[in-house]
Amino acid sequence: KELILSQIAAAVKEIESRGYRIVYIAHCAEDFQFLPWLDMAGVSYEKADTAEWFPKKALSFYNRIDLVLGMRGHAQMIPFGLNGEIITLGTHDKMRWFLEDIHAEDWYIELRENPADLAETIVQTFLRVHEMEGEQTRDRLLAAQEQLWKITCANAEKISALCK
Repeated sequence: KELILSQIAAAVKEIESRGYRIVYIAHCAEDFQFLPWLDMAGVSYEKADTAEWFPKKALSFYNRIDLVLGMRGHAQMIPFGLNGEIITLGTHDKMRWFLEDIHAEDWYIELRENPADLAETIVQTFLRVHEMEGEQTRDRLLAAQEQLWKITCANAEKISALCK
């Protein structure tokens, strides 16, 4: 755990050193447990405590985020739904399954796979997804949203037909 958290913090520091603004987003008090690792790595960051935000504020906030590097389902779903790029740091199959559904497994980093090189893996994935393939990433994200919307509409039609 210590190695993994230190590696994540080191990656965030490297991303920050490339000129990116870091915003640490918490959805509950427990989310702040990672901050000591960011502090030890010397990361400058802003905090966004979203626990008691109303939906409009959360939507507006996430609409201004370019990329979310996260470890929980809402760290995937919220930015994805609001056109934000995502990189998922995972240990749960459910996190990977969503990315498989949208054909974006390359946006997933397994935390327990080679933890000693995790910082490098995160930084390289960030650079590829956000900088080198930025336009392609956006196109893939929008196409995946459209695919899921069509599935949702088809499901709604089936449900509606059952209610008649």
